Amino acid sequence: MAISDFTVDGFLNSLERAMDVASSRHELLSSNVANVDTPGYSAVDLDFDAAMKQALRRDSSGGAAAAMAALKEVEGMPVRQDGNNVSIEREMLALGSTRHRYSVAVELANLRIKQLIAATSGGRG
Repeated sequence: MAISDFTVDGFLNSLERAMDVASSRHELLSSNVANVDTPGYSAVDLDFDAAMKQALRRDSSGGAAAAMAALKEVEGMPVRQDGNNVSIEREMLALGSTRHRYSVAVELANLRIKQLIAATSGGRG
């Protein structure tokens, strides 16, 4: 069985999109951390659930594009005198949550691939 054969599996496609969205969120959060001392910088994030819904509605891979569509400015954070509202604590918690979502998607994808290999090889895989 070739790797390209796995792309017809809807569950794997969903997991791929979840990993894309998680990667996009990780990039945004990392950018927030990198700009913690940039005057006037406003923290951004994305609504993971909204991004996933958009990604799953697309016919082809669209996790990253869906994530950008769900981009939003972080509200409710105190703004310092320099106009920056990045909270390292918030960003680190969000990064941990995102890393966990990505890891779960990878584990589920690995399990699904093992199932498909076992099914196509008559359990000898």
